[in-house]
Amino acid sequence: MNTTYALSSYRSHDLNISMKTSSGDVIKMDFSNETSTAMNYNKDDTSESASMSFSSMQSFSYSVDSNGISKQDQKRDRRFYEKSKTFHR
Repeated sequence: MNTTYALSSYRSHDLNISMKTSSGDVIKMDFSNETSTAMNYNKDDTSESASMSFSSMQSFSYSVDSNGISKQDQKRDRRFYEKSKTFHR
């Protein structure tokens, strides 16, 4: 007699932010998080096996399309970047 069980799951979350500043600069930030899990069990008259796997991947990208970066732009971008890191832990 053979017995087999299998279970798998997948989850994905993306957050994409695009902002246009008063000076016309465009700031884009993209966050991504993916996880997957799989479990398998197999038993027959002569053997038994079980396995489990888990994977997780996070990514972050940041870009600025600018007509020139002023000192005020640099200060704003640095503050925005520092605050955004708290959302990607």
